[in-house]
Amino acid sequence: MNHWGGNTGGGGSSLANGDAISNFVVDIAVLKKSQLGNPDLAPLVITKSYWDETNWGDGGYSAGKRVTKGEFYYQAHTDTGWPGIVFDSTTYNGITASIAHASDLSYEQQNAEDQGLPLSSFSSNLPYVKLSDGRTITSVAYPTGVSFDGTGRLWIADNGPDQNFKIFNVPSTGTPTQVTTFGDTGGVFAGPTKGLAGEKRFWGPRGVGFGDNGEIIVGTSGIPGQVQGGTDVRVFDSSGTALWNVKGIFMHAPDIDPSSNGTSIYTAAQRYEMDYSKVPGKSWKQAAVTLDPFRFPGDQRLLTANEIAFVRVINGKKFLFTSNMYGQFVAVFRFEANSEIAIPAAIFGIASNQRGAAWTQGKEPAWDGDADANKNRRQVWRDTNGNGVVDTGEFSDVQMPFPYAAGIDVDDNGNVWVAGKLNVHNNAFREGGNLVIPFGSIDANGVPFSGSTPKFVDIPISLIPTADQGVSTGHMRYLAATDTAVMATGDYYSYNLYVIDGHLKSTTPTLRFKLDLGYNSLGVSNPDILQTDTSKMVLPNVFAADVDYLYVGYIDNGPDAKVRGEITVYSMVDGHKVGWIVPGAETNHFAGNFDMRIGIQVRKMADGSRVITAEENGGGKFMVYRWVP
Repeated sequence: MNHWGGNTGGGGSSLANGDAISNFVVDIAVLKKSQLGNPDLAPLVITKSYWDETNWGDGGYSAGKRVTKGEFYYQAHTDTGWPGIVFDSTTYNGITASIAHASDLSYEQQNAEDQGLPLSSFSSNLPYVKLSDGRTITSVAYPTGVSFDGTGRLWIADNGPDQNFKIFNVPSTGTPTQVTTFGDTGGVFAGPTKGLAGEKRFWGPRGVGFGDNGEIIVGTSGIPGQVQGGTDVRVFDSSGTALWNVKGIFMHAPDIDPSSNGTSIYTAAQRYEMDYSKVPGKSWKQAAVTLDPFRFPGDQRLLTANEIAFVRVINGKKFLFTSNMYGQFVAVFRFEANSEIAIPAAIFGIASNQRGAAWTQGKEPAWDGDADANKNRRQVWRDTNGNGVVDTGEFSDVQMPFPYAAGIDVDDNGNVWVAGKLNVHNNAFREGGNLVIPFGSIDANGVPFSGSTPKFVDIPISLIPTADQGVSTGHMRYLAATDTAVMATGDYYSYNLYVIDGHLKSTTPTLRFKLDLGYNSLGVSNPDILQTDTSKMVLPNVFAADVDYLYVGYIDNGPDAKVRGEITVYSMVDGHKVGWIVPGAETNHFAGNFDMRIGIQVRKMADGSRVITAEENGGGKFMVYRWVP
């Protein structure tokens, strides 16, 4: 069964005549009946955005569905007479309210405000509300949108700690006064369970508007909106009763909570709940947010894209591991009691040394040695005092198994693995084998990797055919239950796959099988899907494994059904092909590419069935396949 999560519309990109909700919004506007050629669409919610993986940016939404894209674009079109939409401005009885700043925005501040990020670096130029007659409203911490309702009250979206909407009376003269609010104070970060989603527990308010019948329409996008939040438009009647909503996310490769029997799924900053008794599309819901920008403003997820997630439960405690699509780092988070918030705990540089990364806040120590001496060296941070903040003196470093290592995995024991080369590690050449960073122990503050000593794990060349000896592996998975390493040759695409038992614990590892994954570029060297027609090629890329099966995804069409999103299933006993999984009718038979270092995760359920999650960036969602072998 092809379930999914993260998007109200499961049908995918505009390129496939789908119905996906866009990835994120910067602002919203609401068009009423008098402004529409088809008044039945009112209230029509228009979103302002830019780059969008679904190709549905600047979408319009009505009655819980996407109904248009770009038709009511906010720029004026003189050829059609469309006047355009002016965001961050609203007028009532001759008074215009708008979002203002003391000076023009720098590129950096504009980007921060578009993403809803904290503005601590721009404290001298914070936004405020300005009225056309010169009056100002400066009591709202972080105003992001304004709109007068039908009675003349001014609503202001507040992306500050309150995460709600402030409502003001605006007299013809004199000081505007706040009279009430809309939404739970503190939003999704309020107690008693911080991070728990709710109908009026907003996250990242972006804008507000009103329908002909007084409908209250709010737009939120999370923090940061584009890569961790998404589109979240909620419509209420005039009394505040929920009518409909639409949601969408960016590109994510989520993971299944191993303690949930497949019902709890994490992206890098959100948690979703699945109810498989419901039909696809109704079976998922947003359950929680795990990133708190107010308590932990240095959280690395605020500062760079994190699209890959791993969830592990160690000694009864849950941990979240994240990375970006390139495997440049692995970030580690711990969960606090009675909360959904994941607290920063550690960061390991992998494909990038992380020197000068924003999350270091300039607190990293100086490195000695030249570029060659440090070519395998990667920065490590561990939260030794348990405050969730990067502090001076908390840095160390680790050596990679070769300079361009990028293949990552986190095993069920919480050990971080880095794919290296198919040979024995050579200290003189500083390459070979794989790297494991043991989970170590959990200290008194709940921070893992205490006492962890990274080590290289050799791969005996006697197990590897001559042609592949010493070849780099760009992807790997490690099955702790059977001490099995699964590695594929190739820095980006995956060519030959090796399954080796006894990899970590045995002095005599054995090769279970080698599998040719069927790479066929039709003679094109290093094909690039953005510049090459890859539709007839077979380009294996990502894979996952459990004790019984191997699951392989492709950068474009698969070898059997010849569609994007195809996952080939092989036996982990001997590598024979079992079958394949493809996007079903439930999702318009559509999926985007597999182009992350980790694109597939799998869990075996109590009844023997599998829950398989897969990235689906073309449709602003993630796939959740329920498979009974």
